[in-house]
Amino acid sequence: MECNKEHIRELLIEKFAGTISEADNALIESAIRNDLEILRMWEEVQHELGTGKGKAFFNRLDDEQAWQQVAARFRTSAGSRRSFFFPKKWMAVAAVCLPCLFISWWYFRPATAPAAKPALAVKMPPGVQLTLAGGASVNLSDTAARQLNIGATALNIQGNKLRYASTQTMMHAWNTLIVPARLDYKIVLEDGTEVWLNAATTLRFPFSFSTGEREVYLAGEAFFKVAKDARRPFIVHTGKTSIRVLGTSFNINAYDDHITTLALVDGKVITKAGNQEVSLIPGQQAIYRSGPGFETKRFDPAIALAWMQGIRYFHNAPLGEITRMLPRWFDVNVVFDDPALARQTFSGSIEKNKPLETFLTNLEITSGVQYYFSNGTLHFK
Repeated sequence: MECNKEHIRELLIEKFAGTISEADNALIESAIRNDLEILRMWEEVQHELGTGKGKAFFNRLDDEQAWQQVAARFRTSAGSRRSFFFPKKWMAVAAVCLPCLFISWWYFRPATAPAAKPALAVKMPPGVQLTLAGGASVNLSDTAARQLNIGATALNIQGNKLRYASTQTMMHAWNTLIVPARLDYKIVLEDGTEVWLNAATTLRFPFSFSTGEREVYLAGEAFFKVAKDARRPFIVHTGKTSIRVLGTSFNINAYDDHITTLALVDGKVITKAGNQEVSLIPGQQAIYRSGPGFETKRFDPAIALAWMQGIRYFHNAPLGEITRMLPRWFDVNVVFDDPALARQTFSGSIEKNKPLETFLTNLEITSGVQYYFSNGTLHFK
């Protein structure tokens, strides 16, 4: 094993806990003897965890509470946007050791970068496409700002945002907005409802709503800020559920056909699936799974909506679930050479606006999970 100071953070804790392997213990002993800064880290770990309070904490590790502490630190740290990943079993220890371990992480990061690996060739995304009811397609990404007239509808395209106005009602004329991998987009619907679409997301909508209901269809993830209209409920259909509101703000994650997550930020919503129905209040989310049905619990908007700032947080999530974001945000296929790796759980973050290699390097340094590229596919081994 390479003597990497980033990885030694975890080895120090394992040494204190008595769970370290003989080989890793020999490595860490050598590092302590030959590096004064790592010796200082070891002394700090012993000090933090050797007190009565530290020992009591160590004996009653609470992953959930620890995650909240770690996530709060990263949300409030000025300018802190570095991806961070921890195996589940060390989350609580990381929380109690934040004063020394995270400071040491930054201070003792390697002076020279790890050996470079072949990088993934970056492909240009095809652009956001608007497929009209008649079958014609408009590339919304081919220019910064423009106006187009599509029959009785005037499109106003500005960067990654679309507004439109229609002079006549077109019943059952469905248009489809397709946001490819790596991009995101915002659309303002006819009634003033604002929709932020994440990468690899599709929205079906009419240029004008009927007098009875306002309906759209979503595949992927989007944040809705629904314009109030007491006469016309707003309904979002996903593959398995429907959400009914009058005027409110909420996030829907419907990437997976078997899991749909609805997180309510403001107002009130009712979501249905089959013969099940759930009503939410702000701060609650409803998670629908095929089979078990709905589960309702609290959520943190700063974490759930972080994708709108290009960040996705994960807590105790299998690596297989974490890496599902990579095809959407980086347009790369993922393969696990060792299927067992996909089941290992981690907590951390992915940043869309940084190179994919940044996430991969941080994951490798902090957890030991290795990767390589082959024929444009990302492999974990």
